[in-house]
Amino acid sequence: MTEKPAPLLEVRDLSVSVSRDGAPTRILRGVNYRIYPGETLAIVGESGSGKTLGALSVVRLLPPGAKIDSGGVLYGGKDLASLSEEELREVRGAGISMVFQEPMTSLNPVLTIGLQLAEPLMEHKGLSYAQALPACAGLLEKVGITDAKNRLAQYPHNFSGGMRQRVMIAMALACGPDLVIADEPTTALDVTVQAQILDLVDALKKESGMALALITHNLGIVAQRADYVLVFYAGRVFERAPAAEFFKSPANPYSRALLNSLPRWSDKPGEPLKTIEGLPPSFDEDPPGCPFAPRCPEVFEKCRGQEPPEFRTGERRASKCWRSEAGFEL
Repeated sequence: MTEKPAPLLEVRDLSVSVSRDGAPTRILRGVNYRIYPGETLAIVGESGSGKTLGALSVVRLLPPGAKIDSGGVLYGGKDLASLSEEELREVRGAGISMVFQEPMTSLNPVLTIGLQLAEPLMEHKGLSYAQALPACAGLLEKVGITDAKNRLAQYPHNFSGGMRQRVMIAMALACGPDLVIADEPTTALDVTVQAQILDLVDALKKESGMALALITHNLGIVAQRADYVLVFYAGRVFERAPAAEFFKSPANPYSRALLNSLPRWSDKPGEPLKTIEGLPPSFDEDPPGCPFAPRCPEVFEKCRGQEPPEFRTGERRASKCWRSEAGFEL
């Protein structure tokens, strides 16, 4: 029997709060998951569910006023949640990189593409700007940008949205990271460019052996490209499962509601799209019971009075739902 590899990254019971007018508001609550070398992890859920903050918390790129309250992020034998800022800078970009949301605004408009691409190489590899430029040209070529040497002297406004996203991917890959976190990397791009970007990421992932954490609303992309799925709701992980099993038999009512909201070829013309009734709770609210209970079609009395723990429902599978209680609590 082949021995299972050690996790590349392990998030343990991570909780994060944001201070508002001096009062802390809990945003993430008890987040747990692992990602293994070479794996593609998809993080899904409605807008405002905590997906992006969960990713930013891994390398502590938190917004002003936010802080980690408890839990840990284990990477390379270290807990990133407890490292100093100087120690974290050695990890960011070198071991763990990010492709940020919105390619139109993620690049600095007053710096050349060459200077922005060279920065991680100068920071982590100790290269001078002149020494880094050939490697920068190679990175642009690797992500499919032609005339790379001349492009290095240009500015972001000289690039289309798809090309800017390619530049962002090149920056993320510059130092050969173990893990790339991509936050909605195809947002605001047309469908043909989306496919090109995702094919590029897949090819580079296979070439380098890196792991990928992909934050997305597009469940079609998840079905085609993910190995493992996390479903976020109200700052909690409601379900964790291998992708194939998640789409075949989702364990959580919220997961089923998300999948049921997808358009299907069998839908009749003019038939209304299925939606999830109601709205997610505000993070300022902290009612008793399951946060999905007011919207859940499978709710029963226990759901309204007591928040469920996370129950294991199979190999690398867990669901935060009282209907999963036949499993056992993690």
